[in-house]
Amino acid sequence: PFVLLLLSVGQTQGQVLNADDKAALDSLHAMEFMGSTYLALTPNSPNTSAYANVGILLTLSGSEYRVRGLTLANGRSGMPPLSTSRLSSIFQGNRFDSIDMIEFGNCELVGDCAALLPAGKRLSRLQDLHLPYNELTNIEPLVNACVQIVGNDTTGTLEVISLTDNNFTSIPSSLLEKHPNLASIDFGENPIPQLPEPQGTCTVTLPSVSTFSCPCYAGLEKIQFIKFTNFAVSAVSPGGQFYPEHFLAKQWEM
Repeated sequence: PFVLLLLSVGQTQGQVLNADDKAALDSLHAMEFMGSTYLALTPNSPNTSAYANVGILLTLSGSEYRVRGLTLANGRSGMPPLSTSRLSSIFQGNRFDSIDMIEFGNCELVGDCAALLPAGKRLSRLQDLHLPYNELTNIEPLVNACVQIVGNDTTGTLEVISLTDNNFTSIPSSLLEKHPNLASIDFGENPIPQLPEPQGTCTVTLPSVSTFSCPCYAGLEKIQFIKFTNFAVSAVSPGGQFYPEHFLAKQWEM
């Protein structure tokens, strides 16, 4: 089940909805995400109640509102498939630059995630990414776009990623190594034959076992939940030597 997130935008007091974000929302309406009761937002009236099957969280930035969170619960369920290349229009230019949560669950999305973002586009604030129950492939370009760059340092921003029941065949090594605040990973029901080779090294101490070193994913210090099970492959096996301690997880499924 999907939870519909409906959040109040508070008093507008003369503030306006950012034109780029309004254009992105209008594009979503044109692609039939918003339902038949859609009422076009005006720049002076960022009224989220105008949308059906969608939750929008706005944040005030200076004198205007920016879209911070977007939940589309079954927004296009049962409708014709929508390609990632067509959906990419919502990320053109400065559209959704302030967004930190996206949920496009069961929205009939199809195609390579490499086509979802225009060239060079970064989602430098995105923390929660939910794309379950679609027909998507190749999540790596989207994962690699969720980064903050300060000087010569590049840090991944993702904290939660949920990709249940798509067509992903691999898990990006960068997801497991470069997103230090990652707490939850769900790749359930995807045809993934193995995990990427860990690039880091962990020192592990187990009861009645001497301390030893083993390969591990260096970016998962805060992980709480991991799920890699799927229908297509009964046992997902990692490449190379593996211990559960690679994940340092409180709850996990393999």
